[in-house]
Amino acid sequence: QAARALGALRVTSAVQPLAVAVRDRAWWVRYRAALALALIGGEARELLLDAARERYRADYRILAASLLARLPFDSAIDVGCANGFLLESFLEAGREVTGTEVSAAALEVASPAIRDRIQVRDFARSEGVWDLACCVEVAEHIPPERSEELVDVLVRLSRRWIFFTAAPPEQGGRGHINCRPAEDWLAWFRARSVAC
Repeated sequence: QAARALGALRVTSAVQPLAVAVRDRAWWVRYRAALALALIGGEARELLLDAARERYRADYRILAASLLARLPFDSAIDVGCANGFLLESFLEAGREVTGTEVSAAALEVASPAIRDRIQVRDFARSEGVWDLACCVEVAEHIPPERSEELVDVLVRLSRRWIFFTAAPPEQGGRGHINCRPAEDWLAWFRARSVAC
């Protein structure tokens, strides 16, 4: 009887937080995906990871279309390009592209069309001069003491345009160790004579 009650208590205490959290649908979806990834491995895990990555493709297509419509450029680099979705859209539009990504795993999931255009390296080792230098939601993942170094690299890489986004303070996210107010980034770009 006591063992049954203790078992029920354990189940109740484990289920109770989930019941409350289910009210937040987005949290529940993330929780289920994380739980599934933790419980399975091999090919099934990879399929789930691919599906998770694919959910951002449409957003990057919209971003690419917007940049292509507004900025005249023939070449672009994406610093911290991850899956290369932005590069893929630029390449389809006839632009010369390259990307840098610190994780070699990016090559495994990148489209074959751009795989050989992605260089696995630290952002500081990005090379060339490009009409457009992009850095989308990367800055919050680098150590804070490297923030101005990232700005210097983007200024060095860009011939004409810089497209930069970063997470603001207190934005949730995995690996966010450098969330800063936009004013910090703008001040650093302006200090390097970049019109913002």
